[in-house]
Amino acid sequence: MKLIKLTKIAICVMFGVISVVRLSATERNMTPVAYFLEQMPADIDAPRYLPSGAKDVITAKVRFGQGNDVAWLGGRHCEGCTNDIFGSRLKIIEVIVGTAKVGEIVNVLFGQRSEHREFLAYPSTPDQRSREYTVVIYSGEDGKRRLVPFQISHSEYQNWHEEMLAYQRLREQPGRREQ
Repeated sequence: MKLIKLTKIAICVMFGVISVVRLSATERNMTPVAYFLEQMPADIDAPRYLPSGAKDVITAKVRFGQGNDVAWLGGRHCEGCTNDIFGSRLKIIEVIVGTAKVGEIVNVLFGQRSEHREFLAYPSTPDQRSREYTVVIYSGEDGKRRLVPFQISHSEYQNWHEEMLAYQRLREQPGRREQ
């Protein structure tokens, strides 16, 4: 009798766990995105990329500014977490659309927890961080500058991921210095 009750409880728990896993998988956005584009897409000015309430939109070519790369926002245990995941300082190299000065360094945020993105690509290796990128910057309703995410293919995401993993493996080799 006890065995039957325990079996029923185990089955209920198992179905509950399966339901939660399915629910959380559907809540995640499985479309890969990139914030830093090496080639400008034809539809870069399409308003569908901009959130409602976006102001002061700038499309520009940028480089990472003054050795500051991508910073994860939130501390070791996400103390002080906000909806923004990453931040960076970017130097404007060329203004394509909008009002900005060439040479200006801008602080930007990108990646939002509320988007529940599973695949997010950003420059993470020294080689990637040394390149010029096209970005779309906007001021949100809160006055903070953010980057617009652009959908990329799974193969583009995979190429980025492979490059990042190759760099991590190289960096972890004995006797290698941090670059």
